[in-house]
Amino acid sequence: MAARTDEKHRRRLRQERGELEGILEALQGQLRSLVDEGREVAESDFSEEGGDPDGGVVERDRVRARIADTEEHLRQVALAEQAIEDGTYGTCHVCGTQVPEERLEALPWTTLCVQCKAAGHTA
Repeated sequence: MAARTDEKHRRRLRQERGELEGILEALQGQLRSLVDEGREVAESDFSEEGGDPDGGVVERDRVRARIADTEEHLRQVALAEQAIEDGTYGTCHVCGTQVPEERLEALPWTTLCVQCKAAGHTA
């Protein structure tokens, strides 16, 4: 892949990483707040037997799932950045063909060509 194209994708990936790190930090703060709120309610509300006294378990689980998704996306971005350094960026990890530039522009962290993704492969 041309150095100019690599630099364009490197900048895009760096921007994506920064945005994801900000989202992750906010989600972790939100989870800390929800956990603290849950502790306060649990310590003061013993009127409900069993179950979730503060009703926050579902919300905490939702935030944890978003954290996991964001961490996975960050991992994919880091792998794409490493692939640029290794000279393997833009090559499908399954069939070895060149991933079309349009796909890389849409999903710069992708490791699969359209055909392999459509076939259900995962990288």
